[in-house]
Amino acid sequence: MSKKSIGILYICTEQYCLFWEDFHKTFDEKFLPDTTKNYYVFTNKPETIPECERVKVFYIDHQPWPLITLLRFHYFLKFRHEIENNDYLMFANSNLRCQQIITEDEFLPDEHQELTSVLHPAFYETKSRYLTYERDRKSTAYIPYNVKGRYMMGSLFCGHTDKFMKMSEILAARINKDFANRKIALWHDESQYNKYILEGHNIRVLSPSYVYPDNWIIPFDIKIAMTDKSKIFTVNEFKEGMRMEKIGAENKKTKKFSFISAPIIRIPLIKIYLAAHRFIFHTLKRRWIDILTLRDMILFRHI
Repeated sequence: MSKKSIGILYICTEQYCLFWEDFHKTFDEKFLPDTTKNYYVFTNKPETIPECERVKVFYIDHQPWPLITLLRFHYFLKFRHEIENNDYLMFANSNLRCQQIITEDEFLPDEHQELTSVLHPAFYETKSRYLTYERDRKSTAYIPYNVKGRYMMGSLFCGHTDKFMKMSEILAARINKDFANRKIALWHDESQYNKYILEGHNIRVLSPSYVYPDNWIIPFDIKIAMTDKSKIFTVNEFKEGMRMEKIGAENKKTKKFSFISAPIIRIPLIKIYLAAHRFIFHTLKRRWIDILTLRDMILFRHI
């Protein structure tokens, strides 16, 4: 019996190209050892990605944030004839590192499942109504507060090739519709992906072990780690940098405490103030979400 094949889709432009070497090395060594792995790299710096056996590079223009991540499904469709000659397709964030041997049985969707998804490490225990779904009804990624679901990470997902490409077609069309209405979902492609997952598709759900962020402590084994991008480059600069008005606003916040001159007094008081502010804001926000959930239940809203 011939080996199955998986196409690994990898987007890296500008500084994100710095992650390729670790990604390729660790995934080649430890990921799906009994499957043929074909890597498809989408980049504006092809000279930084040495083409070799089973590594194919596609040129794309660098886009401002968040378009470079939001347009991922468009890239997959643009090069579909190059990538769909695989049994499976998988998208992986550029900063992932495979830490352990990951077998086909534990990872790939079975014949009855369309996709493999990974629970978001920040929300694996969060109640549905408090999840950061897109709540704006004008967006194609809209999910009412009363809809129950689990929040998936957009950094890693896999599927049978036909199912993966069908999802890409649907989500690219929805994103285009949002563009026409001058909308971008709250968490961009991840918001669109989570809406799709909730629409009745049969998926395999994996634990946050497969997208375990560096420096986090959560009760899961580390199978695939996420490198802290800030260790490699300044992420805010990549995402168009901090706006001057935001910097000015942060400076204004500290002026509230200018009447306290001694640093030994000022620092604890600032921390107490900010902690109290976060607690009150968080509590009020949750109560408001509870009200919105009741509203959506009464109105029988659904996706």
